[in-house]
Amino acid sequence: MKVSRIAAAIAALLVAAAAIFYAAASHSPTRDVISAPAVIADPAPMALVCSGGVTRQIEDGMDVDSVDEAISTESWIVARGTSGTPLVVNSKGTELDTQGRLAFMHVSDAVADVYSADASSAQQLLWAGAAVHTAAAGDLRGVATSPCISPTNDEWLVGSQTGVGTSNALVITNPGRNAITVDVAAYGAAGPLEAATRSSIVVSAGETQWVSLDGALPDDERIALHLTTETGTFAALLQETVLDGATPAGVTFIEPSVAEESVVIPGVAIASKLASSVRIVNPAQEDAAVSVSVLSDEDSIALPGATDVTVPAGTVMDLSLEGLDAGVYTLQITSNQPITAGVKQELAEKSGTDIAWASSVAPVRAGAAVFAPGDATVAVTAVGESEAAVRVIPISADGSEGTVLRETLAPGRQAVFELPEDTVGVFVYSDNDVVAGVAITAALPKDGGTGVDWVPVHASQAEQASTQIVLQP
Repeated sequence: MKVSRIAAAIAALLVAAAAIFYAAASHSPTRDVISAPAVIADPAPMALVCSGGVTRQIEDGMDVDSVDEAISTESWIVARGTSGTPLVVNSKGTELDTQGRLAFMHVSDAVADVYSADASSAQQLLWAGAAVHTAAAGDLRGVATSPCISPTNDEWLVGSQTGVGTSNALVITNPGRNAITVDVAAYGAAGPLEAATRSSIVVSAGETQWVSLDGALPDDERIALHLTTETGTFAALLQETVLDGATPAGVTFIEPSVAEESVVIPGVAIASKLASSVRIVNPAQEDAAVSVSVLSDEDSIALPGATDVTVPAGTVMDLSLEGLDAGVYTLQITSNQPITAGVKQELAEKSGTDIAWASSVAPVRAGAAVFAPGDATVAVTAVGESEAAVRVIPISADGSEGTVLRETLAPGRQAVFELPEDTVGVFVYSDNDVVAGVAITAALPKDGGTGVDWVPVHASQAEQASTQIVLQP
């Protein structure tokens, strides 16, 4: 029958296929498993870029001749090695002085220079620096820390707004030996912002450029900037200066933020006088589903009204932090695609308002920060899957090391360390991944009220430069 012939043909094909498979398998080459050896690159010198301090950007503000601004600027650089005192030099080759185990510098001016460490020291080096501005009155009233940072080729700056009363200035330093072109993309409340000017900025070798963005972007109540280059590396900050009519409304530096599917902002202070909000940026071409959690030393809770919030493609969204009890927290923002974020803090007083922006940061196991002397609090949160044994070493204004503070953190838990009043720097060590930020309030000179500030604890540059490569068959 026809059916029998078809069945016989199929059976014959199956037998032939089995024979071919057996023959191929029996003659296939044997695969040996080869272990890939760990490769550690030769040590390379590291650079720390200090771009200077606050500069006056608003010309038609308060009449500074009628007030005593009492402007003060001081700079510190602190460096610590795991064995011996590290060798740190400026661009002219001058070594930093030593203070015990530290390489240390303190000057009554804004430092603008590139510092480097030799290759052998760089692998064991923790360092940080900053120019700290304080003013009691005038357009520049408040506290603003201009940190020394590591150069990169990709940077997010999350914060500020454009329009009447606000002046924004990009501070871009090129530490390299060749000119670079830095491309600037801006995002706003309704989507990407088209720049009228300054979408690309050429920075000469070894130079720092202050670039005013006033008039370059359309008015927007919330912005974020993405800076990139394909021709080298740079270090960039955004100085924001705000006036409410003739009343000073804050000066601050906005520091780089991390962009990931999960970002963390440590050291967010909540108090009755502080108005705070979290800014979330979705640079992708698709909407993002975002949730915000609030971590403390006791638990982790969802920020009310901030679970599965839709942040439209290419937009910037602000969410209020009102309703949280007074304290210092860490915010964790998760998304189904990469985002970046920051937190605005605003301290309003009769004498004026001051502002500070906190950034999303990368995990560290060894990190450092320099900041304004005052009432400073370090918030450290364990972000790994294991508990973290944390050590915090305060550094005073004269370069001496304070008493070591210790805490063991469960995963997802935070510890808050109150620092001595004259502290200007801190080193943080942990045996597992943590994030850390420093919240600062400082009395302004001449009874000018109180200023607010925030700085991140940056990882050691050897840690930042390390890349883990996983080989799979």
